[in-house]
Amino acid sequence: MYTKLLLFCVIGMIWTGYVNPLQSLEAKEKYCSTPLIYYTEGVYVASVSKRIIIDAVEYYSNGDTDAIEKLLKSGLAIKLKPGTEVFLLEVDLGIVKIRVKGQILELWTYREEIYF
Repeated sequence: MYTKLLLFCVIGMIWTGYVNPLQSLEAKEKYCSTPLIYYTEGVYVASVSKRIIIDAVEYYSNGDTDAIEKLLKSGLAIKLKPGTEVFLLEVDLGIVKIRVKGQILELWTYREEIYF
């Protein structure tokens, strides 16, 4: 009974915006004196354009692998090697802006692409 009540409260807090599950990532980056390093999974695409990543999400959800391949071949998107060290710069509704350690180019990718 208490478990159901707790689950209901947590879902309600997330639904109303009282608690943002992604906020903890932003808070860690914002308030830590040393930037946190994340690592890439290497299974999703990344791009300098937020719009291209939003389109890629649609292509993936529709199962349109041909469109993803065209993005990669055109150079509009790239795949990062698994285990690449990155810094988290911005979080926005399931996509994140990252910077590869040692590089100046900022890229957008899926939130699921990076891990601690």
